[in-house]
Amino acid sequence: MERGTKDKVRILYSVRDLQMALSAADFLLGYDEQEKYCIEDLRRFKCFETTLVISYARPFSNTRGRFPRFSFDLIGMQLDSRQQACHNELIELRDGAFAHSDKRMMQMSSAFLTIESIGNKEPVNFSLLRWVERPLIVGEKLHMTIELIKAVIRHIVSSEFPKMQSNPEDYTFHLDYHSQSSTSDE
Repeated sequence: MERGTKDKVRILYSVRDLQMALSAADFLLGYDEQEKYCIEDLRRFKCFETTLVISYARPFSNTRGRFPRFSFDLIGMQLDSRQQACHNELIELRDGAFAHSDKRMMQMSSAFLTIESIGNKEPVNFSLLRWVERPLIVGEKLHMTIELIKAVIRHIVSSEFPKMQSNPEDYTFHLDYHSQSSTSDE
């Protein structure tokens, strides 16, 4: 598969990741910072947030396959300063808190409770672990994230759609990692 086709595959596949991120962000809109939630509901929101961050950052990450990383240069997009700051924060969150456990981004505490001996038994130490479960991307930050994702998708559509119209054969391929065959050469 030649470089131009690899770029097209990356661009188009990025739309899937961005749409997944957008769906997760839409679910996160249901989070109310003023409301008290049980731990299960907080974790549900955290799952949506994790999907948002991982799906958004996936196209910009190194791949193990044969496709290049997505970049705004591929689609001729220039981010404004707010968009760039939002993008940078999402990538940093992905790298430090959601895809990896970077010490500088950890939010947890650990303590021990000792129960004194009963009868002839030794004291027992119980570990009390606590994590920050609330979402980090809420309010204005969430709205800015949604705006950024929508802007990137719109830019992909506006940059690629005219090319698809004039050269549909360049955008005709089938890739399926489950199958040994595909309609594009490697």
